[in-house]
Amino acid sequence: MSVALQNRPAADRVVLNDVSWGFYRQFIEDIGDQNIRVTYNNGAMEITSPLPIHEKSKKAVARMIELLTLERLIRMASWGSTTYADDTLEKGLEPDECYYFANEPAVRGKDRIDLSVDPPPDLAIEVDISYRQMKRESIYAAMKVPEIWRWDGEHLDCLVLDSDGVYQTSEFSKSLPMVRVRDLEQFIHRLGKEDETTIMRSFLDWVRALPA
Repeated sequence: MSVALQNRPAADRVVLNDVSWGFYRQFIEDIGDQNIRVTYNNGAMEITSPLPIHEKSKKAVARMIELLTLERLIRMASWGSTTYADDTLEKGLEPDECYYFANEPAVRGKDRIDLSVDPPPDLAIEVDISYRQMKRESIYAAMKVPEIWRWDGEHLDCLVLDSDGVYQTSEFSKSLPMVRVRDLEQFIHRLGKEDETTIMRSFLDWVRALPA
């Protein structure tokens, strides 16, 4: 196993190469609920410690999804940063946030997800503010996650998996089809300029003005 430290503070990101799947699985068990993200893809493993701006951004997107589903009475289950690991694919990661909508009944009452029998999340949230080296879209695609919302610090993109297993940019969400995803950017850009309660109340007003 070799180690490559990227051009960032060591506490932010470490990349390991030639890591066995068994080591990754044991490492995930050992770290428990610590606030780090571990991405594994066929022998490469990246360990990241999320920065404050990362956490604020993903929380804002999560709140908007949860407020929208509450206001519109949309059935969902939030699974946060649950580890998704596929033993057959030898791929694993934790989304920044993730949700079940159509597949909510299939995971209701479960404490763990086993991708050999359980569906992947219907929607994964990715905050990609340039601190990750490993590209995670290929992992999501292999796991057949239908939709990703990706925030890059400037834009919120909606990526929908097509029939060829490739993500295509979509104007509207597949899971929440009433939402033009780029419209949510205005609320994320207000972070740090206004308090979050004011921003989310404004978002709720926006939701209530959407067509029924």
